Amino acid sequence: MNITVINGTEKHGVTYRLKEMFLTNFRDNANITEYYLPRDCPGFCNGCASCTIRGENTCKDAEYVRRIEKSLLEADFIVMTSPAYVFHTTGAMKAFILMGSIGQSRAGLAKPDHGNRRREYLSRFRNFHLPVLRL
Repeated sequence: MNITVINGTEKHGVTYRLKEMFLTNFRDNANITEYYLPRDCPGFCNGCASCTIRGENTCKDAEYVRRIEKSLLEADFIVMTSPAYVFHTTGAMKAFILMGSIGQSRAGLAKPDHGNRRREYLSRFRNFHLPVLRL
């Protein structure tokens, strides 16, 4: 089983400890790949839509996004963690999610094969309400 974890912060606070408790049961039987934002995807998407219009390789963060995207597509289980700042996720997590959704929102401008992989994993989250643990 492949598990990909996207952490919305590099801090090791309460959210980190809850995630570690959750993953404890999977550690022996799963291949767990973790990414910490913004360290593993340092640039914020500036909404230039270059990835949609000219192709994914023209994105200034293509190297980082490709690595994370590959893990997400190979994952059997995806875990996204983020501390709640005034009832919202971190800016890095918002930017990461937006980076994947630009291809989807501007799909009419894209060539048929640009952004399809990104839309594939984002479609998993569409109309899906994530359970929120509030302490």
